[in-house]
Amino acid sequence: VPSEDYVLTFNQLINFINGTGDLKGLPAELQLVGLPIIQQNIDIPPIGNPVIPELDGKEITKAVDSIDFSKVANFRFYVIGPNNDGWTGFPSNEKVGNYWFHSDTFPIVNNIKWQTMYMHQNGKLNYSPPAQDEGYTMYIHDPDDQVYTIGGANMIVDLPFGHKSSVVKNSRSQGQINLADPRWRHTTMDRPGVVAFETDVLTDTLCIIGFPEARLYAKSNPGGEVDGPTDTDFFVRILDVYPDGRQFFVVEGCVNARARDYAKALAEADGLETEAIDNIPFTNIDIGKIYEYHFRMMPIAYTWGYGHKLKILISSSNHTRYQVNPNLPIEDGDFFRRQPLDGQKYIFNGVEMEPRVAVQRIAHSPEYPTSIELPVYNKNYVGVFEPTPQNGSQMSILLYPNPATEVINIYMSKPNQDYELVMFNEIGQQVYTASFTEEHNINATRFDKGIYLIEVRDTKTNEKLTKKVTIQ
Repeated sequence: VPSEDYVLTFNQLINFINGTGDLKGLPAELQLVGLPIIQQNIDIPPIGNPVIPELDGKEITKAVDSIDFSKVANFRFYVIGPNNDGWTGFPSNEKVGNYWFHSDTFPIVNNIKWQTMYMHQNGKLNYSPPAQDEGYTMYIHDPDDQVYTIGGANMIVDLPFGHKSSVVKNSRSQGQINLADPRWRHTTMDRPGVVAFETDVLTDTLCIIGFPEARLYAKSNPGGEVDGPTDTDFFVRILDVYPDGRQFFVVEGCVNARARDYAKALAEADGLETEAIDNIPFTNIDIGKIYEYHFRMMPIAYTWGYGHKLKILISSSNHTRYQVNPNLPIEDGDFFRRQPLDGQKYIFNGVEMEPRVAVQRIAHSPEYPTSIELPVYNKNYVGVFEPTPQNGSQMSILLYPNPATEVINIYMSKPNQDYELVMFNEIGQQVYTASFTEEHNINATRFDKGIYLIEVRDTKTNEKLTKKVTIQ
């Protein structure tokens, strides 16, 4: 400002530049030439020009369109599928998985069928429960010889021994890592302290969306003890075994033996905590006694392809994501924080105790059927074929126009009936649902161009009809 005896505040300056300020009392040189001088000296763009570079010199003429969040799904997640799996069989896995899924809930409610896969003493994993007592699968849990964390939803966990991922080129132990990699297969999978159960080659795709649940029947004997209290952990990891031998980590879950009752209640309540569940106490287990460990695993949306196999790994450590359990009884409300080989001891009931090696035994029998429960997503339709109508059906459906551009009109031959409608895209993903009586209109502009399947079900007779419609 070309004046030595006048102080102009920032607000006065802005008002003066915008022409809204009061010029009364300002020096004459400011009133006459101050505006050009001020604009030049402080490099303010001429009035009326946009100051946001992204507008490319254009003025704002209208507000940005708002979003109707009532029409936006609450959840959007990615369903992982096979990628360069080396499978040359038929059908191929080219379009299996690898798509975005929209849903108003998670876990999703529709099209989910829970399927139980049982673990057997011979290492098999299938849909048949044990027909007789098969015995135990046994392994050793040494709290000073930990099974390392490789892959998963980890934010800060590093790969062991300074290794770096060959995919993302960093040391983070994140995501779908190949556990068959020679650098760490003997630290996390093919080593003492880990037992495995594997399916035969899958003859169809297998898609799970939600929270898998593990149900283990197991007992623990630490340090050669035959009775007394103790504690331990169980970890379950699910893998995708590719036809070319790669074994990719998919998802995991774990349970602390002392928290078994709390974990079971949480699983049976669909993961919704209540005050009653929160108040369930943590208690030590008895040495050599079989307990049921029913717990929810981490959430996942994943598809196994044709020719793949599903594999389960069970261990009692997963370090460094989780602290290694020392196989010691713990006082109520206490927690023993330690690291492998740190030399710490714990005092229980006045007795000083060192970490103990434990023999873990997983049971397989009709009474104790160790298993994994999977939320299998049934997409109903994989391709774009049109199913054959049921013989003798009195219900028919008319879609008009077809192809459609703006609206799809749906007319039913049987009036005064309650119908449920589900619309699927080309990959079998549910994209629209509705209930109606005799006719219904769908806004076709909401969807991408392509081929869709519309399934209509009579809610009284459960009769279904399916029609194909093209949106252009």
